Amino acid sequence: MESISLKMTWAGTLNAFLALYERGDRKYAREQLINMARLADFGADAKEAFERIANMTDRDGNAIEMHRDELRAIARSTLSLLDPSKQDPTPQKIDAA
Repeated sequence: MESISLKMTWAGTLNAFLALYERGDRKYAREQLINMARLADFGADAKEAFERIANMTDRDGNAIEMHRDELRAIARSTLSLLDPSKQDPTPQKIDAA
C-alpha cells in the first residue's frame, strides 16, 4: 500500500499562501506563513539539538555513549521551544521591498 505524506513544506505551500494573500484571505495567509516560519525555526533548533546529542564528546574529545543528565537538558531545552507561552503572539511586521 502506498502512503501519502501530509507534511507541509515551504515549497509545497508557498504558492498557495501567496495566491491567498494576493487574491483572497490575506489574514489567513499571513497567519499560516507565520506558523510555517515558526515551525521552520523550531526544526532548525531541533536539528541542532539532535546533532549535539549525536556528536557528544567528553572533555578529552572521546565520544560519549550515554550521559543522561546532559541529554535530558538538551531535550528539555528543545521541547521548551514548543511552549506556546514562549512564542511572540504579535510578530513584527515585515515590510516588503
